[in-house]
Amino acid sequence: MSRVYLKTTKGVDCATRKDEDMPVDENGNRADVVIYGGSTVKRMNIGRMYEQFLNAASRDLTHRLRRECGLDAKLKPTQYQIAQLNGQPIIDWCWEKLLGYYHIVTPLQYDMLMVDNEDPNARFRHVSSVLKDGIYLYFPPDNPVNNLEMVMAVRDSEYCPHYGPVTYRDNAGRMVTTSGPVLIGSLYMIMLEKTGEDWSGAASVKTQHFGVPAKLSNYDKQTSPGRQAPVRGLGESETRLFTTTVGPQATMELLDQSNNPDSHRMATETILKSTFPTNIDRAVDRQKVPLGHSRPVSFVNHLMACRGIKFVHVDDHKE
Repeated sequence: MSRVYLKTTKGVDCATRKDEDMPVDENGNRADVVIYGGSTVKRMNIGRMYEQFLNAASRDLTHRLRRECGLDAKLKPTQYQIAQLNGQPIIDWCWEKLLGYYHIVTPLQYDMLMVDNEDPNARFRHVSSVLKDGIYLYFPPDNPVNNLEMVMAVRDSEYCPHYGPVTYRDNAGRMVTTSGPVLIGSLYMIMLEKTGEDWSGAASVKTQHFGVPAKLSNYDKQTSPGRQAPVRGLGESETRLFTTTVGPQATMELLDQSNNPDSHRMATETILKSTFPTNIDRAVDRQKVPLGHSRPVSFVNHLMACRGIKFVHVDDHKE
């Protein structure tokens, strides 16, 4: 599957890339996050596909209306600039374009706006809100359109979003342009991140008597207003993704701090005693607590030692 590029709230970074390295299309729309296209199908999150498409179409229509009104396409106009358009014929033109778009995408919103079709003040209020803040679609679960047919209708109309090659910096540091078209559109995302400012915050993983992360029980869930431990540590899929993204060293640190009681204890103590707990250079001093002594590793080493087997690391340049 091809990759899907999407733009989210400004400031969200992708791995360690800089903003200027991320994919950008011919209209200057730059992606903040790159998502693997197969995840949409594997997680059966089918709504993601038409949501991104419609957000891109709404963005391009908003830019088009601003340009026709003599405004900067990508800048939010001032109240003074909007006031100068009141009573101008361009407002009626923008109104008709918006109605045509709503009629395809969300007929319910189209019907509601048609009630004020003859009111010039209502037209100006709606068009000015779109020029300032973009298009907000009324898209209820019972929206009386077939989503696939609706997307195809938008694609074949004047409201089709920009869909073309994008340019980005590859892993070799070269600026390359894709041979195929790529759609860059916004997508609403919820970051599943807990903070220590509420009852749902968890400082560190709960461990069982072997020193490895423990599964939450009903007792854990009912003894406090919120979870006192994360749901889980790193699983196989997360470990693979971490290794390919941030490298083996950072991945080993995370695994060791969760599975090594000494590392766990030192990381917690370092955070509690730090003057700036959000700006810690190193939570665990590896001179005092070296890697390779977590409970799962120690357990495997012990079983192999009982059989007379031992893993020895040798650099690849040695015989």
